[in-house]
Amino acid sequence: MKLILSGGGKGKETEEIDTLFKELVSGKVLYLPQARKEKEYNSCLNWVKQNIHKNSEIDLTIKDLEKYEGIFIGGGNTFKLLYEFKETKFFDLLKNFKGVIYGGSAGAIIFGKDIITASDADKNQVKLKDTLGFNLVKGYSIFCHYTKRDDKVIKKMIKKYNLKIIALPNSSALLIDNNITVIGNNCFIFDKEKREIKVNEEI
Repeated sequence: MKLILSGGGKGKETEEIDTLFKELVSGKVLYLPQARKEKEYNSCLNWVKQNIHKNSEIDLTIKDLEKYEGIFIGGGNTFKLLYEFKETKFFDLLKNFKGVIYGGSAGAIIFGKDIITASDADKNQVKLKDTLGFNLVKGYSIFCHYTKRDDKVIKKMIKKYNLKIIALPNSSALLIDNNITVIGNNCFIFDKEKREIKVNEEI
């Protein structure tokens, strides 16, 4: 599995990251909209076809991912997204996918160690108790849409939940394929101290 985990944004902000996904995936793309409200699924799919990959489709009953080269997991409510993946056992299915997964915002956060990093922006309306994600980012949790004003809340999360966090601004992403490489724009690591990681550097 190859992962692209984006801090969020749209248009010019994510153009470079969107282009990379298109270059890596020539075949069918499965779009997973579960972070959104159900009534928004079709309009979201139209946006994905125009901006992310023209060969995208939604299939909420899927049991076999082999016909897809790529998966796009969009933004929305992170707790709802992880809840639905775990309730339907899709969580386990996704772990064994062999293609390219592009996660934006909520779709990126679920691949970190713990999605509690979304609690400042998202409400846990589904009452999700197990907030552990896929943990595919070397034990880091992901914080999306990062700006400098988020430093205080991130530092509180690190102390309260004993986390180490990668903070991704809009236009910043991680490319994970054996190594973890920063693409798009610089990101920041919060652990014992705050560190800036520049584009093309590895984490």
